[in-house]
Amino acid sequence: MSQHSFSIPDESGAAYLSDNNNALQALASISRGATEPATKYVGQRWDDTTASVKKKRNAANSAWIVTGSLDETFLVGRASNTILGLSDYGKTFVATANFTQTLTAAATLGDGWWVDYRVESGVTVTFDPNASE
Repeated sequence: MSQHSFSIPDESGAAYLSDNNNALQALASISRGATEPATKYVGQRWDDTTASVKKKRNAANSAWIVTGSLDETFLVGRASNTILGLSDYGKTFVATANFTQTLTAAATLGDGWWVDYRVESGVTVTFDPNASE
């Protein structure tokens, strides 16, 4: 996990090499970390390890857009309620028993958040929005 400002000052030998290598490592690791990079650029990618999501900087350089989940399981069997959250972005849930599915508030999930739901034959799933909605 590495982050860098991607601004390398005019410096000599070993200091330049170290700074350059740190910038390349941050670039290769998608600025992965628990907090957002201090210096942000339009289109910059960031793996937010706190929220477990992939993010991209918007065109106005004013906010992050969630583009995917950092989780490695994208097909999830579900027989009971577990609240759907931000890191469920883009997953497919397969309902195998009757239950009520609770959702996190849309404002928390953000614009463009989505999941797929497949309900097995004979199963009923009731979708329950957040209490504030």
